[in-house]
Amino acid sequence: MLAQTDTDLADIKESGYAASFGEREAYFAALAAPVFNEKGNLFGALSISGPIERIRQKHTVDIIDKLKAHAKSLSPLVNYL
Repeated sequence: MLAQTDTDLADIKESGYAASFGEREAYFAALAAPVFNEKGNLFGALSISGPIERIRQKHTVDIIDKLKAHAKSLSPLVNYL
């Protein structure tokens, strides 16, 4: 199980986002992208979730691209919190 977690974290780090389709709740999906502070450390995440059929009906790649872009635009603002 720990080896799988390490693999999952490596995949998330490489892709720049995390995705869950029915992993926690059978009919729900979630996508998340990291928000970093000025030192490049993880500060938090920006996520979107909803019914699986709505997330999959849309273009998942487009959602992920927009989520990553918005998370990146939030990173410079973290210094003001």
